[in-house]
This record gives sequence, C-alpha cells and structure tokens, in this order.
Amino acid sequence: MAIAILITFLIGSFAGMVLIETIPNDGWEFAFKLVGIVEAIFVPIALYGCRKRLRDFFWGWPFRAIIIVFVGACGMGILFGAPYVLLVNAASSPGEAVRFEGPVLSKHEHHGRSTTLVVVVLDRYSGKRVSLPTRREEYESVKVGATMSRCIQIGGLGIPFRWRYFRTPVCEAT
Repeated sequence: MAIAILITFLIGSFAGMVLIETIPNDGWEFAFKLVGIVEAIFVPIALYGCRKRLRDFFWGWPFRAIIIVFVGACGMGILFGAPYVLLVNAASSPGEAVRFEGPVLSKHEHHGRSTTLVVVVLDRYSGKRVSLPTRREEYESVKVGATMSRCIQIGGLGIPFRWRYFRTPVCEAT
C-alpha cells in the first residue's frame, strides 16, 4: 500500500512538471518554502504519533543511517511536493491573465530535463525584466529589440503560469 501511495505521489508530481509552465524560477521558490514549512510542522507530529512503530522498525540501525533516511525522505518530499503547489495554483486560478509587453532584451535556451526557450522582455507596465517561456516558432521569429507581447494567467496563489498543452489565456484590450 505504501509503495502504491509513493508511486501515485511521484506520478502526480511529474504531471505537475509536465503540464504547467511558469516564468522561469517564478513560483518554485515559493513552492519549495511552502512544502518545507508544511513538512516542518507535520513530520514531527507524524513521527511522534508513529514513534512505537518506528522504534520497532529501526531497532538495531546505526543512528547516522536513521538520520540519513529521514533527511532524504524529507528532501524528496519537498522536491516532489513542489509541483503540487503549482498544480493547486493553476487549478485555483480565477482565470485572469496579465499582459507582459515590451522590447525584447535577449533570447536564450535553458538546457535541462528539456530545452526551454526564453525571451527576456522589459515589461512596459511594471518596468521589470521578465523572462518569458516561448515556443520554437515564436522564439525563432522574434528579434532582439522588437516588441513582444504575452498573456500569462495568474493562479490562485499569485504565481504566473501557462498550461503547456491547453489553450492560452486571452488578455483584455489595454
């Protein structure tokens, strides 16, 4: 049963990473902090509640090994729990979108699990540099110095996001 729960948790985490695209690094820091705070509160409570069962299970283990197992489990919980925060953010979205528009400052590719094409825009509304994920066609067609406009949804937790495989949001005319 525990293995089935773990596998379901991992599949949900990967689904969150595949389905949702955020402005690079926007939202992930918040997600890691939120999951870390939740773990800091509930893990000690769960450990206290299961102390007899855990004592029997870990009987004879060296103390260092027990610490390594718990730290690893908590770290993996934070790592694989963060995409759930982004899924909750997207699912609780009121549907409003924000327009980022301005001159293109630079273009670059992030290589990792997959290639992310990023266009950096100086947003005329906020005056901030915003890194926008783009699709290959748009990335190749936009030139540095040209004006680019992009609508991105704002989630229920305030994190801007875009569904990768679903319709793009429509911004109100400004």
